[in-house]
Amino acid sequence: MKLHAALLNRSPGLEQVLRQEGFPASMTESSDLDPDRWSVLVLSRHLTDQEQDDVRRYLRRGGAIMTWTPYADFLIQGEAESRLISYLLADRIPWDTISLLDIERNCDIPPGANSLPDQEGRSSAFVGRIDGGSAVVYPFDPADLLADHRSTVRRFHSSKERLPFEQVSTVSKGDLRRLISRSLEYLHHTRGIPYAHLWHYPEDNQSLFGFRIDTDGAPRQDIEDMRDLARQYQIPVTWYIDVQSHESLFPLFREMETDEISLHCYEHHQFGSQEELSRDIRRGKVLLEQAEMSPKGFAAPYGNWNIGIGRAIVNEGFVYSSEFSFAYDTLPIQPELDEGSSGVLQVPVHPICIGSMLRVGYSEEQMIRYFRGSLRVKLEKREPLFYYHHPAQRCWGVLESLFRSVNEQGIAKTTLLDYALWWKKREAAVMVADVEDDGISIQIKGDRSVRARVVMPDGSERFMSRSEEHLSSGVGQWTPVPRTGPIDRIERIREPDMRTFIARWYNHFLRRVQ
Repeated sequence: MKLHAALLNRSPGLEQVLRQEGFPASMTESSDLDPDRWSVLVLSRHLTDQEQDDVRRYLRRGGAIMTWTPYADFLIQGEAESRLISYLLADRIPWDTISLLDIERNCDIPPGANSLPDQEGRSSAFVGRIDGGSAVVYPFDPADLLADHRSTVRRFHSSKERLPFEQVSTVSKGDLRRLISRSLEYLHHTRGIPYAHLWHYPEDNQSLFGFRIDTDGAPRQDIEDMRDLARQYQIPVTWYIDVQSHESLFPLFREMETDEISLHCYEHHQFGSQEELSRDIRRGKVLLEQAEMSPKGFAAPYGNWNIGIGRAIVNEGFVYSSEFSFAYDTLPIQPELDEGSSGVLQVPVHPICIGSMLRVGYSEEQMIRYFRGSLRVKLEKREPLFYYHHPAQRCWGVLESLFRSVNEQGIAKTTLLDYALWWKKREAAVMVADVEDDGISIQIKGDRSVRARVVMPDGSERFMSRSEEHLSSGVGQWTPVPRTGPIDRIERIREPDMRTFIARWYNHFLRRVQ
């Protein structure tokens, strides 16, 4: 049996989610739905009567399907319910890696919904057996959520009463990715077969640490202190240069040979149009290039992202960008523009920085505890450990604690550019996986640093390099998959908070007048 997803129509957003997961998918006809050839069907359109019969036959023979409510009406009897979903919570395995999935849109609830409670505790998805096979039926189209370009102010979990906040993507795309990933794993395991996908990091790494600096008018001394602290702990830094403020410091940045030098802006403010942003980008980029620095990455001021910014980033030839108004706390992904995929990666970071905590009154000790908690959760979820800072906000003891934790735990370090370049190699890699009587055989065609992760139905996992082609079940170094527990009262981060509302509009005013 092959591990491969069947698609009955093209869906660029959905295909990108599957590429992000590293799971192979191909187009096919419903008449070719053989459960030994296609381990899962991902259905994203309405079917003809004949196609519906073909899908039922596929399920009766033990197949598995992932779809959303409008396309499952021939499988689940009853009326769908339309309602506004603010967010979804994890209520069981397989959703244990999901903290809180922000949606903020009207959704169609499938009849018989039995999983993923919403903000009012009502189930929103169906998970279970249908027509002899297995199914996950969502109340939304994941591709639509992935292409959602809205942003809003969100608060983030902390043990302190006041929660830090930032303007971020309205849809929490990291939890959306984890939902898809765990759904695929669940559907394969209900068939009694392993699940395999390309891993998210090169070689033997379980995660990577990346540290981004937005220079934002910082004095020379603060930049030098930041550089020295990073060197002391051997942390490669990705510097996003505020060119107008720091053109005089170009010789200093040019000496940072082990760091990445990329572009933040020429003039640090919000831009009213794509044309204004493009002019600003070109001005800053030309000055950096004339100083013998070639920026491959970009991060828009204030983490803003919209279609115009996306087009400007593409037109100016960047390899990647990093804006938490598009995505945060997730793996690299390509934004969808009106004309299709941008081709330029987003490399997301965690949106809460020292400045976020300063404005809600955190002490340095409270900041240290916040970062320790964030690092622990991200390691449990195997997310990239990408954070950012502004040198003018100093708090060097907080950063020293963070860097020391990274070194003590032996976490590999990278610049955002190096990870983006590796991710492109991973996107080009192809996994061919065959389930056999005594295990699984996998071939990886592509860069040698790309490997596969295999998860057995019993909850054990193993990583497979290109030098291995066959893994026998129950033989070798199979280890239990780490499971994350629920965060206590995670819904507190979405409760109304007047102080956050006031601070949000005050910050908005400051940014408009700069």
